Amino acid sequence: MKKPWSYIVVLVAFLIVVSTPMAGAQSIVRVIVDGRAVGLNPPAVILGARVIVPLRGVFEAMGATVSHLAPRTLLVVRGSRVIELEIGRSVARVNDTQVLLDTPPITLAGYTRVPLRFVSEALGAAVYFNRTARTVEIFTTPEGNEALPAPQPQPLPPVDVQPTPPAPVRPSRPTVVFPLPGTSVGNPVGVQGTAAGASRVRVTVSVPVVGVPIGSTEATVLPFVGLFSANVTYPGLFRGLPLSITVVAIDNSGTESEPVTVLVRQG
Repeated sequence: MKKPWSYIVVLVAFLIVVSTPMAGAQSIVRVIVDGRAVGLNPPAVILGARVIVPLRGVFEAMGATVSHLAPRTLLVVRGSRVIELEIGRSVARVNDTQVLLDTPPITLAGYTRVPLRFVSEALGAAVYFNRTARTVEIFTTPEGNEALPAPQPQPLPPVDVQPTPPAPVRPSRPTVVFPLPGTSVGNPVGVQGTAAGASRVRVTVSVPVVGVPIGSTEATVLPFVGLFSANVTYPGLFRGLPLSITVVAIDNSGTESEPVTVLVRQG
């Protein structure tokens, strides 16, 4: 089976680096984990734009466990973080997530080498590279802080809540058929209309200027058809002033509808 192009490119680049003494010496990188230098054999080197390191030295210094699941499959575990790598493959698995690598793991001279920054950061560490000094500093987090148990919800004490009684269903607003707004009325005022679902209506006559009722009556609503007719008498001393006729529908339980008002004038 053909090797992936990425693996071939990495292999050729690495051979160029290690085959040139001067270039190889200049490519060696020093690695420091939590303030302590890590001795690596073979050493960490720059390959292309990445620092690659032997699989075990650096990550074991970080407190990780390194093992082989299969001849070409690597497993790195630190706390709750699990990284699965495959030699020559540009896709890694971090816990349950697949991640694309620009530099896959490779095997050269009997050593497996992996991209330093990717694995270190996947293990929860911070990585700083000083290219001028050719030094990588890695700062790890306490392993115990990576897998803290989730807080368990505490049961709340029972609360005695009285159910809120449902609001009464109000009957529909009545409709005034006569008199129409702005028409002339006599005394008494004849009011006719419909009030579906109501048993009776209350008709009130007021003077808008004064704002107080000057006459009121109740009338029965005919079953099934919902018609009503009422006559309201008012004092003659308010003769000539405009009148306000207000009708409210009332059902058998005594619940009232929203009012309907018609403004008229005296004839």
